[in-house]
Amino acid sequence: PAPGSAPASAPAPAPASAPARTAVPLKAADRAFRYGVCSHLRRYSGADYDKLLAAIDRLGVDVVRDGYDWNSLEPAEGTWNFQGMDKLVNDLGARGVELQTVLAFSAKWASTGRTDTADWHDWNNRAPRLEPFKTYATTMVNRYKDRIHLWEIWNEPEIGFWLSSPSAYVELFNAASAAVMQADPNAKVLNGGF
Repeated sequence: PAPGSAPASAPAPAPASAPARTAVPLKAADRAFRYGVCSHLRRYSGADYDKLLAAIDRLGVDVVRDGYDWNSLEPAEGTWNFQGMDKLVNDLGARGVELQTVLAFSAKWASTGRTDTADWHDWNNRAPRLEPFKTYATTMVNRYKDRIHLWEIWNEPEIGFWLSSPSAYVELFNAASAAVMQADPNAKVLNGGF
């Protein structure tokens, strides 16, 4: 489904934090480097999803760049649906793989773009309002900081996934980076991959 489509199940309000979990040791613990891939696991289910997980595991990958867009996670302000994200984090973690999460795309309710259009790009790829985006970033880090330490701000802003000004991206990046680092001083913040 398009990034702006409603989740399959009714979202529930977000708990204050994720249930307590033990951090999983990563495959890279004894390596001098990290081996990562960009993935779209969230687009698959059933046997196809299981095959991709198995391939990631067999290849020795220990970082996967993936995640759920903000509109899927918080389709209405303050109403969260972490079901898919929790599964992704748990399934990768069970294999010693860390998720490099992309904090990206405007939630329709928080976009500065047109929301009265059939083209979801008009709102999804426009700069979001800063305060709600900072809340989104903080909520994500607080929920997953025991298992996710790599946070990328937006996705490929130079090729159409960012339809606002470059200065608006810099403002978003600085605000979101500060929010991430305040929630987890050990986090690593990355710019939107080119």
